[in-house]
Formats: sequence, C-alpha cells, structure tokens
Amino acid sequence: GDLSSTVAAILLDRESRNVLLDADFSFGSIREPVIKLISLMRSMKYVQTDSNQPFPTLYNADSNIGQMAHDIPSVFSFFLPEYASPGKIAESSLVAPEAMLLHNSVGLLNGMISLVRYGMTSCYGGFGPSQCLRASKDKIVDIQNTGHLSYEIPGGPTSRTEYADFIVDNLATMLTSGRMSRYNRKIVREAYLSKSDKTEGLKLAQTLTILSPEFHTTGIPREKASKRAPATPATKVCKDYKAVVHIQLSGGMDSYNLLVPHSQCQGKDMYEEYKNVRGRVALPKEDLLPIEVEDQICGTFGIHPNFPLLKDLYDEKEASFLAGIGVLSEPVTKDDYEKKTQTELFAHNMMTHEANR
Repeated sequence: GDLSSTVAAILLDRESRNVLLDADFSFGSIREPVIKLISLMRSMKYVQTDSNQPFPTLYNADSNIGQMAHDIPSVFSFFLPEYASPGKIAESSLVAPEAMLLHNSVGLLNGMISLVRYGMTSCYGGFGPSQCLRASKDKIVDIQNTGHLSYEIPGGPTSRTEYADFIVDNLATMLTSGRMSRYNRKIVREAYLSKSDKTEGLKLAQTLTILSPEFHTTGIPREKASKRAPATPATKVCKDYKAVVHIQLSGGMDSYNLLVPHSQCQGKDMYEEYKNVRGRVALPKEDLLPIEVEDQICGTFGIHPNFPLLKDLYDEKEASFLAGIGVLSEPVTKDDYEKKTQTELFAHNMMTHEANR
C-alpha cells in the first residue's frame, strides 16, 4: 500500500477542509482509548529504556482501557456502529459507537497520568510491568520504569509567563490538534505557573491537557455559561410489584442441543428427525434429561445433560422455555425473505437489538 496516498486522501477530503463542520455540534466523535494512549506516547516522545524489552509492552490494557491493538474480542470489533449512548445522544437520533468503551475511562486516565508522572510502570494503575516501591500509600521512594516520556521544548521566550503560554500552546497543538479552548488553556497555564520546577510544571500541564475534553474528542466542545443541571432522581414507589428481568447473554449457544424433542411426538418421530439433521453432534436420547410438557408437538423434551439445574427449576415450575422466538414476522422462503422480513436476519447486532425490544 501507499501510506502517502492514504494520508493525502484524508487531508484533501472535503470534510477535512471544511471549517463549517466545526460549527456543527454533532460533528466529530469520541476518540478510541488505545488511540488516545498511543497518541500521548508518540506526541510526548516516549522512549523505551529497558534493554531487555526493546519495545513497550502495555500490560492489562484490554481490561484497563477496554482495547488493545490487534486483540479484538470478536469479529465484531470493540463496539457496534449503531450504538447510541442513553440520554442526549440517543434522543437526538445520533450514534456514538466509541461510547461503548467509556466504562473504562478511569483505568485509561489512571494509566496515562501514571505514564506522565512515573514513566512506564505499574504505579497507580500504570500499564508497565515494573513495580514502584512505596514508603506509604501516597509516597513513592523508588521507581524502576521501562520507559518514559522524553518530551522537552527547547528555546522559547525568556519571560516565565510568556514561556508558560509557549508550553501550553505546544501541548494544545500536539495533544488536541490546537482545539483546546482559551478557557482550558488558562487553567493549564495557571497550573504550570504554580510549580517552581519546570519539569514538575510540564508534567502537571501534560496531565491537565489529557484530562481536557478536547483530548478525548475530535470535535470542538461547546462551553456553557451554567453548570449542567443534575438528573432528577426517580420517584420511589413503596409498593409490591413483580418484574420480568431480561438478561441478554453475549456469545453463542447451540439451542438445538439445549432443548431436544424426546418422545410422545405427534405424527412422526421428532427425535429421529433431530438425529438425522444434526448428525454427529446429536445427543444420545439416553443422555437427555427428560421434562414433561403440554400443548407441544412432543409430550416429552430432553434438556442437555450438563444443565440439571434447568431441569430442576422447570420441574419446580420456576423456569420455562420460550422456543423459536426469532424475528420473522411471517413465513418466508429463499426467494422472498428480503422483501418480507423487517430486520436484518444475518446481522448479529441487529438480531440482538430486535430480541431486546
């Protein structure tokens, strides 16, 4: 492939050059966690110092931030393209696929702040392998990192206040593509000036920059004169009620081997038909856990032998089976299913969405 052609195609695209899109509140997206972490390391010039590990290793990144390069949990990637987070996003008929990973935000921020302060270690939720020795809960006495951020800004104004502006502008350019608001730049500038040591001031400025909304999104955040109103708490209802709790389990289940036709069938031997269709994966009839049913094609069905708990719950009338609950609205054939079906039959995410409705 030609990387230069790819970059040119992106930068020359109409959306890349149209500044009017910046005024559209729905334009832009949340940046993916691993992209934010790698951009911090590249922009702030991460240097690997451990000779035994020539390349940086991010330990437990998939669990701490919800992502890791080349390690998707399934063929459906890390998030769904149609996901809309509850609240204003969903109410505005917008989507925010990357918002599915926001539950790992604390782990991501802890890891990045640790990287800024201590380098690549495991200190305070860091992504490194090495440990930090602590004299107390909040005091670290020895750090053995495998790498660190080496970003420095040579030159610049001699005046301390002007140099602070110089630092903040550079960080805003490197980490937020220059999108950081004047209000947030002022906060970072004042924090930098609060430190007498330049190194400590730079670390604090880096920390506040990666905490800014501009670092976590590709759009331009809007400032509001007032604080967001707290959500109205739900009204308590002090009365007895019954509820149907629906638990959607991700993953695959061979439902045809969970509940199997057994005996007392009408018109034909349904177990023999099941065995012929399933072939080598069919379960022997003697291994099935029989249950008695009513108003079905067979009077007896069999539960998979590994689920005796389901049989016990069913016999105690504490569980039931709803079989054949697909989303077909009417009988179809191979020739007319595209016209008659009202949902995507072969898309796992859409089938899951329809099952939840």
